[in-house]
Amino acid sequence: MNTNEHEPPTIDKEFNSPRMVFFPIVGDRPKPNSFTFLLHMLEHRSRPRKARAIVPPSEQLRPRRMGVALRVCLAGCLTLLPVGVKADNALFITFGTNVISEAQVIGATRATVGINATLTNALTVTIRNQDPTQVSVPASVSIPAGSNTAAFNVDAVNNGDLDGTRSVTIMVDADGFVAASATLQITDDDTPTHRTIGGRLFGHLSTNTYWVTANLTVETNRTLTIDPLSTLLFASGTGLTNAGTLLAAGNLGAEIRFASALPNPTNGSWEGLTFTSSGAAQTVLDHVEIAFAQTGVLVVPSASQPSFLLTNSAIHHCSLDGVGVHADHLITIDFPAVQLVSNQIYQNSRHGVNIYAYVYGCELSRNSASVVGNDIFQNLSAGVHLNADASRSSGCPAIRRSRVSSLVANNSIHGNKYGIYGYARKGLLKSIGSLYPTIQNNLILNNTLDGVWLDAGVGTHAVAELYPSVVNNTIVRNGGAGILHGTNTTIGFLIENNLVVENNYGILASAVFADSNAAVACNDVWANALSNWINYPSGYGALTTNNLNGTPADPKMNISADPLFAGLEDFRLQPTSPAVDAGSTNRAPTTDSKGQNRVMFPDIGYDEVVQPLLTIASSLDSPGFQLSLTSGRGYQYSIESTTDFQTWVTVVTNVTMTNRTVSVRLPSASGERCRFYRATLQP
Repeated sequence: MNTNEHEPPTIDKEFNSPRMVFFPIVGDRPKPNSFTFLLHMLEHRSRPRKARAIVPPSEQLRPRRMGVALRVCLAGCLTLLPVGVKADNALFITFGTNVISEAQVIGATRATVGINATLTNALTVTIRNQDPTQVSVPASVSIPAGSNTAAFNVDAVNNGDLDGTRSVTIMVDADGFVAASATLQITDDDTPTHRTIGGRLFGHLSTNTYWVTANLTVETNRTLTIDPLSTLLFASGTGLTNAGTLLAAGNLGAEIRFASALPNPTNGSWEGLTFTSSGAAQTVLDHVEIAFAQTGVLVVPSASQPSFLLTNSAIHHCSLDGVGVHADHLITIDFPAVQLVSNQIYQNSRHGVNIYAYVYGCELSRNSASVVGNDIFQNLSAGVHLNADASRSSGCPAIRRSRVSSLVANNSIHGNKYGIYGYARKGLLKSIGSLYPTIQNNLILNNTLDGVWLDAGVGTHAVAELYPSVVNNTIVRNGGAGILHGTNTTIGFLIENNLVVENNYGILASAVFADSNAAVACNDVWANALSNWINYPSGYGALTTNNLNGTPADPKMNISADPLFAGLEDFRLQPTSPAVDAGSTNRAPTTDSKGQNRVMFPDIGYDEVVQPLLTIASSLDSPGFQLSLTSGRGYQYSIESTTDFQTWVTVVTNVTMTNRTVSVRLPSASGERCRFYRATLQP
């Protein structure tokens, strides 16, 4: 030891390890960061290396001996070891390179963690990431027995921010060992006119255009929020997977776009959006556009009851399905977990919407995703595809079901190959596909083949189950049957209150049909080109009685009459239509496709007539005159009048429709050239 106060003391110590060096220091115990070590590593030679630590004069300490170990990493990281801790109880961490680009979202660098001794037992090392918005590392790594190191990947997070070069520190620790840390430099690849994103992303994307250069992942317990008017352009082969919470809520005229980065994209130019989250984690897609993906939106929850809402959006030109919702074995999706509401889903190369449930072995699944109020058109296969699949099952001695029980309601489904296509597949033994959808209030129009196609497979021990509720749909001008169904129906099979008009066939059973398990009633089956009823018992379509309106009907109250649509392409009913009040109350929805209430006797079809027809029922020369209202039974109206269309005056209230037509006596309009009347529906 040198005690000359003008010459700093030096300590030399030969050591053979390139990672560790020990030396004594004379002086008081320093405060944290109170003195600096300048470490000089000699040039690497075959002989042992030498390290020297120099304490400057300003930091010389009063003579008092304490032991400090200084660990020297090849990458330049330092660890001070407390007195009594051996060098082989200290961890170290090094990087293959200390400078990475944020664009390197997969394997930006390789990190090595270890100790300076061979382990007799495996050691789990915890990895702590100072800033997960910058890099992604595993939570831990295991050093195996018989080794002293383990390696892991460090992935950059490409965040799309103009944030320059920044640093992040990675620390490693383990029980009984001294922790170590090392620092990475991360360079920015963004410019004001070109922002790129990729990797494990969370936080907030402000309004901008982003080029997605690598797969995006929102991890469990993370949230990514995307602002309106943002555009994400995906490179070929990339997509977005959400295992956490994704909030992408645009506005009308300020939509959020997910599309291909190619200048001339084709169907399938990128992977699409995949959602695996479940439970409390939410996905909200509102006013977004998803185009030219493989599957635009694929919901495949990792556990039961996800929270997924897709609304007011456009999904189109995908090479597979526009939207897929899959319930794997042991997964249940009950209403309202997954909802597709008020979207446009069109020109996809397979199905517009694909609802799928499947099982293996003695397991079960259930998919009740709802499809409500969408415009689904020009998809190359089905507008809506429903598949309850037990065919993959190896069999089960007890009944296990793969069930699809979706609500498909208030949609316009047109110009597809099939409107709605549903199938239940049988597995081995008692593994059963169960098709139990509610199909109501839809306009199913101009599809190439059948408007609604439903069937179930037959097995040795049990059949698949087919018991849909097909109620209050308007099924018009389809190239095949309006409704085609299989014959192995289950108790609860229901076809009621449907307008099946001007198709090639009306209601067609795939073989001779015994209706003991079925309720097929109160439909208007009219003007279908080849036949109205096919493979049905002879009583169907035989108009041997009359219904409530006096319209000729068969014993099941099915009629065959012109429904009197409002126009050539307007499939609402006129007030005088024979379909008004001709439906059954059995399973009729309480409102029609536009949300108008159905009261007393529902109309047939997707539209309920609530606006009455007003006609003059007597001479205008008398002191008063009669005004007739024609509408559905049960509604209540007020009569109002005006002479200038500016001010309306209530003339009569509480006019209740006790029949299809009622008359009201009104005072004459003496002294007035013209007076106009209208009927207003009362609550």
